[in-house]
Amino acid sequence: MDNEYNVLSDVIELARDRRRVEERDSNDIIFSSLENTELSEEYYSKNKNLEDHLINLDIEVIRSLITSMYLGRDWYTFEDKSFEDNYIWMKNHLKTTGGWNDKSILINQMLEKSPLDVYLENYIDIKKKYHSNSN
Repeated sequence: MDNEYNVLSDVIELARDRRRVEERDSNDIIFSSLENTELSEEYYSKNKNLEDHLINLDIEVIRSLITSMYLGRDWYTFEDKSFEDNYIWMKNHLKTTGGWNDKSILINQMLEKSPLDVYLENYIDIKKKYHSNSN
């Protein structure tokens, strides 16, 4: 779990930085002229940092990340099964949805999720909770 946790932590930090800038920009847009609906250059820079980091990861790591992301987002729908069963089910499901062998598609799916950091943090919390309850 140490290596997995390190990878997750790095992605969470980059995604959180991006989300915070996005939230600030969104608030600025709401309270300013409706003509100015662009996110800041800082947002695009943070997004690029996250994208570059993901691009440098192996496709197997990306597959694990996207599986973790969806489990963290949708866990409430899976609570009746074990953690491992849910992880395997989600991974198998994602294999059938297309793009599983295309790293850029998987990365774009993750970049589209604004609270990516929250989903991954949820995943970590769920995994820790499940493993602490099974001991």
